[in-house]
Amino acid sequence: SCTVRIADMAQRGITRQVLSPMPELLSYWMEPEDGLAMCRHMNQLIADMVAESPRHFVGLGAVPLQDVGMAIETLDEPPPWEGPLRALARLMAHHPHQRLLLCPVDLPGLTAAALQDLRAAADADANADADDGPGGRLDGGPIVLAHDGERLQPLLGVYPSSVRRRRHLDDFLAGGERRLQGWLAQQPHQTVPLAKEALRNINHPADWELFRKPQP
Repeated sequence: SCTVRIADMAQRGITRQVLSPMPELLSYWMEPEDGLAMCRHMNQLIADMVAESPRHFVGLGAVPLQDVGMAIETLDEPPPWEGPLRALARLMAHHPHQRLLLCPVDLPGLTAAALQDLRAAADADANADADDGPGGRLDGGPIVLAHDGERLQPLLGVYPSSVRRRRHLDDFLAGGERRLQGWLAQQPHQTVPLAKEALRNINHPADWELFRKPQP
């Protein structure tokens, strides 16, 4: 149980643990459907422990790699397609009480180090991952956004999906608003400075060729 594990951690001087399935339970030898059921069961157990005590645990999950199609889960966005703010609202509804990483796919210069800086800033708030649970903050902690030194980059950030934030976003959309920047102006958020090259947006083949050229 969480209580027993946390007590054992305290005795050993451990403040946080990463929970993951044992390799013996990954079940790649099973039929894909059985492997999927096993992975879902393990993932749910780990998720429950993280939800019960997010200050003590971080979770890693498993997928049935014997079937790539089952291992990759996609969430198709239903119409109407009304921009990133509507998509964010749907993601928050699909993943409540989680911190969601919003990340565009057209940033080839984005590095693991930059993402780690973003994650570290989100972790720095002691209650950022406590969310709506007992003793936690109702807003789930601040939104953490990338900044290139000149302007905010709201499509790269960590968005806590708390009850209060989801309600506010739903009300904002119900009022006919669709601008992500407009909603963020009403939300507590903090920024993380990242290298401009890491946030360089590539939209056209010419942009890609220019990006690939060695810099003098």
